[in-house]
Order: sequence, then C-alpha cells, then structure tokens
Amino acid sequence: MIFRRFFSGFLCSLLFGLAVFQLECYAAENNFRILLLNSYHPQYQWTADLSDGVKSELLGFIPPENLHIEYMDERRFVSDPDYHQKISQLLEYKYRNFPIDLIISSDDAAFYFLIKNEFNFAQDKPVVFGGVNVLDVNVLQGKTNFTGVLEGMEIKDNINLIQSLQPEVSRVILLADKSELGVRMRQQAIQDIKLVNNLLQIEIWDDFSFDYLLKMAAQMPQDTVFLLLAIHKDNQGRYFSFEHELKKLTEISRVPVYGMWGSVMINQGVIGGMMNNPYQHGSELAKIAKEILNGQAVSSIPIKQKSEFVPTFNYMVLEKFNINKDYLPAGSLIHNQPDGFYRKYSVLINLTLFIVALLSAVVVILSFNINRRKKVEALLSDLNRDLEQRVKARTKELASKNVELESMMQNMKYLANTDVLTELPNRRAGMKRLQKLQQRYSHSRFNLSVAMIDIDYFKNINDCFGHDIGDQVLKQTADVLQDLIRPSDFAIRWGGEEFLLLLPNANTQEAYLICTRIQAGVKKIVMADNSYITLSIGLAEHLASDNTESLLKRADENLYYAKGNGRNRIEAETRS
Repeated sequence: MIFRRFFSGFLCSLLFGLAVFQLECYAAENNFRILLLNSYHPQYQWTADLSDGVKSELLGFIPPENLHIEYMDERRFVSDPDYHQKISQLLEYKYRNFPIDLIISSDDAAFYFLIKNEFNFAQDKPVVFGGVNVLDVNVLQGKTNFTGVLEGMEIKDNINLIQSLQPEVSRVILLADKSELGVRMRQQAIQDIKLVNNLLQIEIWDDFSFDYLLKMAAQMPQDTVFLLLAIHKDNQGRYFSFEHELKKLTEISRVPVYGMWGSVMINQGVIGGMMNNPYQHGSELAKIAKEILNGQAVSSIPIKQKSEFVPTFNYMVLEKFNINKDYLPAGSLIHNQPDGFYRKYSVLINLTLFIVALLSAVVVILSFNINRRKKVEALLSDLNRDLEQRVKARTKELASKNVELESMMQNMKYLANTDVLTELPNRRAGMKRLQKLQQRYSHSRFNLSVAMIDIDYFKNINDCFGHDIGDQVLKQTADVLQDLIRPSDFAIRWGGEEFLLLLPNANTQEAYLICTRIQAGVKKIVMADNSYITLSIGLAEHLASDNTESLLKRADENLYYAKGNGRNRIEAETRS
C-alpha cells in the first residue's frame, strides 16, 4: 500500500515535469517573431491591458524576446503625417535585420497606418488587427493578409441601458472630437441613433474647448447625461487625458458620464455602461495569431464583427447619483463595492449565531424536562455548568474579536484620511477641514486664506531621476511645509505634486509671507544635478460669498497664473 502511494506520487511529479519541459521546448522550437504595433502609449490603460492579454496568451508559444512591442503614441500625435513618416523610417530601420512573421495591431491608428504604408520588413506578412471601432470595409480590398476582431462601439445598447437606469433622462449628449477616429465615430453614431427611441433628444458634441465642456457640465440639467465616445484633444489642441481631464470632468459634472472603454474609464469617475475588456481583447488577437502561425490560412479566418461588451459600473458613482441597484442588468460587474460588516465577517457571525442557537435550544430542552426528570438533577446541573463555561468562553472570544474589529476600524479611518507617502492629511480630510473652517469664519471678523502649491517641473524629476526620487521630493516638501507653517495651519497632500495650505487668521499679505518662507525652505532640497526644488503658489482669501468650490477655484486659478508667468512665484490675485 505504501509502495503504491509512493509510486503514484512519483509518477504524477514525473508527468508534470515532462509537461513543463515540453512547453519550454515547444516555445523554443517556435522561433517566430511577432510585432505588436500599438496606437497609443502604455500610459494609456487600454494599451497596457491589451498588451498584457497578448503577452499572456503567447507565453509558452514563442520566446518572450521574440514579441516586439511598439507604441505610436497617437493620442499625443493625432493624424500627424510627418510623425507617421518618421515612424515608418524607424520601423524599417529597426526590423531590417529582424524579420517579422506576423503583425498584431491595436486600435484604429495602427490599423490605418498599416493599411496606408507598405514596409519592406513586413511585405505580405499576416496582420491581425484589433481595437478598430469603425471599419471602412473598402480599405481591405485586395488585403488578403488582414484579419482580426473589430472592437466596435455599443452606442445603441448604452442608450437603452441609460433609459432603463434613468427613465427620467430625455437628453443624451455624445462626446467626440474632430480627429480621424472622432469623425468615423460620429458617422457611426449617426447611423446607430436611428435605431434607438426617437423620443430622446440625442446630440453629438465634437467641436468644443475643454473649459467650455467643464462649464456646461457644471450647469447641466438633471434630465441630461453624457456618453463619451472618444476624445484625443479639444478644438484648442489641448490633449485630453483620461486620468486628468476625464477625472476633472466627472468631478465637476452635475450629471453622470457613461462610457464603453472598460479599464480606461471605470476608475476615473465614469458611472459605467456597456463596457469591453482590453485584456480579453488582446488575448483573442493572440489566439488568432497562433492559429495563423500554426498553418491556418488568413483568408479562412473571418473578421469578427464586434468584441464583447458587458454592463460594468462604479459603485461609488452609482451612490453619488442615487441610482437604484435593482435596475442594474443581470450579470453586471460592479467595481469599488465596499464590503459590509456582515459580508466581511459572515462566517464568524453565522457560526456564532449557530452556536448560540444550539446552546439555547439545549438549555430550553433541559429546562423543559427538568421537572419530569428528578432522577437526573445532578447530571443536569453538571451540564448547565459546562454550558455556562462554554458560553463564557465564547463571550470572551467575541469580546476579543470586537477589540480586533475596533483596531481595524481605527486603522481604516486613518488610511481613509491620510496620504501614506507624506503622512499628511489627504484630499478627503482636507476638504472636511476646509468646510469646518469656512463655517467657523463665514460670520467672523477673522481672516482665512488658502494656498494651492505645485512642485515645478515635477514630471521632469520623475523622468530624469526616477519615481523613487520623485517620492523623496514629495516627502521632503511635505516635511518643509510642516516645519514652516504655524501651529494653527494645516498642510494637505492634494494630489500628484499638489499641496494645499489652510491658513486660519491670515489675510493675503500674511499668507504671502508664510508662502515666501516655504519657497525659501524647499530650495534647500537639492537634486543630484545640483538643481533645487521650486514651487508655484496660488493664494486666495476667503470672502463672505465664498463656498468651498469657489474659494479653491480662485486659488487654483492663481496657481495657473503663477505657472503661466514663469513658475517659482506666488500669485495672490485673480487675473481677468
């Protein structure tokens, strides 16, 4: 029996080892080279997730170094023919000595770039495209080496979803731009709008400045929602970042912003929508690539007309706009949903209730029968003492658990209100503190000033010295703020390289002196290249008519002028 168990274990281990060895040999034998040409930079979350999906699916099929990944950065260089020419020359130069067996392209820009250009290193090589939102089928005439998966758009189903979640909505505004992709999306949207409820007022905005969009969003009536298609830049040429501009839009908007590009949008304040999954999309493209490299003809693989869109939502934004969760479609994915107390400790609670119920039942049964069972009184007495000890032990255990829970709650409260890196209060705590100060000083003769502070050229610090040095600069700057402000003042990590000072009992002139002292203090932070840290600061003094948003807005505008006027300066008055 012992020998049989030993032999079975040895055989399983041997088979597993052979399987791993065979997978490595298979990857080594498949010495194919694949080029993944991305339209956008990996800072764009969609591109990063799609690339991860491709890499994961190809793992074990080809050696990792045989997957070449290029990024066109088309969100910053939108439809720039000179830039495209330089990319063409670069690719020709890089891959003249590295023959490519197959190309995977992601998103519209890379697809149309390959359609319009012919490369010596990739002549007649198979192309598997993905992420194309709107396909002009005419461009594929004669391109027998192209196949792939259309990302598509889900305008019709998103509008239907909006109507089911918010039946009071009568107006939907689709947001796009004037880029080549934006124009194609607009044309497709016009066709899709014809298929939805014609009682809705549906508009397409694609010619606006970002400031105008923010202004309109801040005063949008409640019967309106936004559905974001794609924005690369506004009509002033300003780059639209999903991590900054989209987040700012969703923060200021009085109405929900819906979208369809999953991981890019879901954590930037978008309420959700029918959304796709870039990781799954990339995996699907890699599977097609493997079929082709294993010998299947490109012409035998039809183009898949649309990727999968799943109802996906941000719990915090649903709460913000009081959306009834019962209206969500079946199978919806909900991000950022907090764990309730019962959900977190359900096993412990249910076990405790079961034990208490069981013990209570025993006590009741014993009590009910005690009068009829005179002969077993001694036994019942022993049982009751035993039960009491067990209850006490369980009560003591629960008390210990309650102490642990209280400690965890205190820790969660600290984490919710503190910036871990600088150990300063975070934006949430700062907003609460500012609101309390405004309530105290709104009818007081004392002054209240705020200072919005930005570390100059912080991105260059990260780029030149690395994010670890950038983190050290943030910590050192926070220490300077704490050392040089008054005991009654508050320093807050506002976000990124921005800090906020709350200065009670300080008018503009007094606040200016404090900030001047701080500017001198941070100049002692010296970088490896002997450069020093400087700050741009915007001041605003509380007015009787101010609310939190208007006071911060004036400080932020003055910070904007400080940066625009050369940085390393303090602006204390709003400019017109």
